[in-house]
Amino acid sequence: MAELQNDVLVDCNSNNRNGGIKRIFVSNRENIDTFTAGLVNDYTSVTMDATSDVWFEVQIDDKAGSIISEPTNENGSTMNANTVEATIPKLDKTKAFALQQLVDSCKVIAIVETYNSTGTYNQAFVVGYDEVLKKDAALMCLVAQTLETGLQGQNAYTLTMEGESKELIREYVGTIVAYDGGSNTIVNFGS
Repeated sequence: MAELQNDVLVDCNSNNRNGGIKRIFVSNRENIDTFTAGLVNDYTSVTMDATSDVWFEVQIDDKAGSIISEPTNENGSTMNANTVEATIPKLDKTKAFALQQLVDSCKVIAIVETYNSTGTYNQAFVVGYDEVLKKDAALMCLVAQTLETGLQGQNAYTLTMEGESKELIREYVGTIVAYDGGSNTIVNFGS
């Protein structure tokens, strides 16, 4: 059993509780080899299975995304049910094609970027991987479609990614290689 070693401190900076998911990056579980765990519940790098493996960006509607982690305790063991949800505006064939690929993939791992700056770059979190379950914590993808009758009615996809983890989600402080329409781009998170 782990011994308590740290306080949970709230400072002036903690009063700025802005959330806000900016972007979501996903990669197939099979494309991830490992994440490198840092010292304070974070990951400092990710090793992909092959040098050609990249992360794919999922752009979302402003203020229409969330990460929810709900714990359960059975027989003295705690698990977290993790859900990443995002609204992607306007139904169309190009988005449907890419979203169907997410649904058809076995499972994915997500890095969710927020609007919170950590100094140099934005804060991000890894969902779908932990130090106990490793890649078995990966997320299944589901997509709902809504097209309402009113002229100003909803016209969007709702992407839901669900999985379980043994640990709390970890912050990601490092870089990834993201697909950028035919070329690759380095994306930085944390400071």
